[in-house]
Amino acid sequence: GFFIGDAAGIGKGRQIAAILRDSLCRGRPRHLWVSVSRELSLDAQRDLQAVQCYNTTVHDGTDFLQKQTRTTSSSLAGLGTSSTSENS
Repeated sequence: GFFIGDAAGIGKGRQIAAILRDSLCRGRPRHLWVSVSRELSLDAQRDLQAVQCYNTTVHDGTDFLQKQTRTTSSSLAGLGTSSTSENS
């Protein structure tokens, strides 16, 4: 795996896209690219096309993650995520 933490505008997306393309060319078909916002999925698609990786589908998982967060928030109540105190 890779973790690229440069500042904005350095070219992290192109670096990740190139790593993904190299991995696809080596026969590794599964990849996970995680970003912090919905808008970055469009940038990911652009970066993949820039490195000539045209047959790759980018899925925006933010809706899925938000739904999972809402359904599991009650089970995390004792882990510091609840706004109510358990000692009252």
